[in-house]
Amino acid sequence: MRKQTGFQGFNLVPVSNYLPKITVDNDSNKNLIKGPITNNKEQLTNAVYKEYRATSRLSEPYKRLRNAIKRMEEEYSRSKQHNLIMRYMRMQKMIYELVQVEREYWLMVDIPPQAISETPQEYAIRVANLLDEQYGRNETSPKPGGAIAQLLGTTMCIAERAKGSTLLNTLRMKSMEDLRNLMGQLSTELYRLIHKYLTLRTAVKDLSRAYQHTRYYPLVPRYNLLKAMIKRIIRSSPISEDDHPKIEL
Repeated sequence: MRKQTGFQGFNLVPVSNYLPKITVDNDSNKNLIKGPITNNKEQLTNAVYKEYRATSRLSEPYKRLRNAIKRMEEEYSRSKQHNLIMRYMRMQKMIYELVQVEREYWLMVDIPPQAISETPQEYAIRVANLLDEQYGRNETSPKPGGAIAQLLGTTMCIAERAKGSTLLNTLRMKSMEDLRNLMGQLSTELYRLIHKYLTLRTAVKDLSRAYQHTRYYPLVPRYNLLKAMIKRIIRSSPISEDDHPKIEL
């Protein structure tokens, strides 16, 4: 019989449940999302550009969350050498620190859910366009902080624009066939990344709600619940460190 934790409101869904259904390209032996792609080269170039940048931008908050969960796992292992009271206090601190990472909304990215009528590629393209608009607004909006922060923000924007210009020039030199292949690969990679990112954010938000729900529990039952929460959040994180192999342009 499965051991009951006494708390039923904290349900984490495995990452694999969120992965896309994709077809296999037998010629290249790679998983590629199939879908209609424009025959206009400039439009296709811009679409590939946006998906590449979106994947890069979303990778940062995803890695931030995943690394925070990895630190929690390491700290949880070290906590086993302490007595119950000390370990209880350390587990509270672990959960608090992880929740704070997710609450750093300026470092996170808000992604809308996939519409029922959307194909995986349509969804990936929509998210890429939304991220492009969002980062475009961020570049033109005033940066918070003093003169140094303003200067740093301006310098980073200039560097980003230069990197983007180089990327666009590289893509414009490619053939339509190469661009279509890149589009398929990037759509697949971005779609997978979106769902892994959303899975982790949902898991951490569930953890926060569960943690708050148990605030007034007695120490011993809450100690066991905190252990269960930490184990579940650790299992929600992908094991592989190489989740997003670099696509050659």
